Amino acid sequence: MTYKVTYKINEKYDIKKLLGQGNFGQVYLVLNKILNKVRVIKIVQVINADAFQEAQIGNIITHKNLVKIHSAEYNQDLQHLIIEMDYCEKGSIESKLNANGYLPLKKAIKYTIELLRGLEALHGNSIFHNDIKPKNILISSDDRAMLTDYGIAMMSSDKQPINPQKGFYKLHYAPESFETACINISTDIYQVGLTLFRIINGVEVLPTKFYQIGEESYFELVKSGKLIAKNDYLDFVPRQIKMIINKAISPDVKKRYQTAREMRHSLEQLIISGDWNLDPNGILYGEDNRFKYTFDIETKQNKYNFKAYKINKKSNIKTQIHKYDKKNIDIKSLNTHKKNFMQDVVTGNI
Repeated sequence: MTYKVTYKINEKYDIKKLLGQGNFGQVYLVLNKILNKVRVIKIVQVINADAFQEAQIGNIITHKNLVKIHSAEYNQDLQHLIIEMDYCEKGSIESKLNANGYLPLKKAIKYTIELLRGLEALHGNSIFHNDIKPKNILISSDDRAMLTDYGIAMMSSDKQPINPQKGFYKLHYAPESFETACINISTDIYQVGLTLFRIINGVEVLPTKFYQIGEESYFELVKSGKLIAKNDYLDFVPRQIKMIINKAISPDVKKRYQTAREMRHSLEQLIISGDWNLDPNGILYGEDNRFKYTFDIETKQNKYNFKAYKINKKSNIKTQIHKYDKKNIDIKSLNTHKKNFMQDVVTGNI
């Protein structure tokens, strides 16, 4: 359904621009003239009473890591609902991804910790979000992650599993839901795990896999716990982070984190000293508080030479790190050595 909106929806709002649209309706950036506040409004078609649940859920809790729904107005003649919520001018977490579609590790972990804080608040009120993905993590003006979009969230009774009535996000469908058709706290934990995986390895890894192998094969990997393979992780991602992600997405819910707080604590205990990112020219580089890191690979008749370097951030002096020198190695040894160097930068063992 398309809503014919020009510059005013009613006397309360001035429309600034369209932010997005889909089967749900449209999302607009507006000025609330009464409060003189820049806000976002979502216009949705009301089919039945369930349409009001999104507004009710988003209004229940006030938390710094949850997008607040401030009000909702129902137009009975047009049968649409206008939901007014916080505006996060920096957009979603996807707007911060580099050219290869991922975030530096420190930033990804920070945002995920904040996401889990918001999720703790939802779960504390027996609410399951059910739609956790990079697109639904917004960034505030002071660089906080804020979980948004309660369109398919569900309110439970005493945190008991519940059958969602409004569909699901296929890429993040949890293994247990195939058997029970229900969602619960573990479902949200699973979705956080996949979200963290995507923002540190590339948001398109899973969509690409889905479209390459098809829905049926994709879901078989989900149910068997084989959705993410070892080679899906980028070289610099250390074992500690892989273990956290793999625990969050375990097909056995008993082996998964049992609460958002438990997963948050695991992330907070990580010691990440360095990062890897892309410069404006798309060249990979490492970085910690004192140095930037690069490496060169020379090829000679199917053999390889590897050299690593560090650049002092203050003096800009570049020096070779000789302990990582390797000569005349094969491709398998090269890949292993490069991975070890990159992970040493991340873990501070350089």
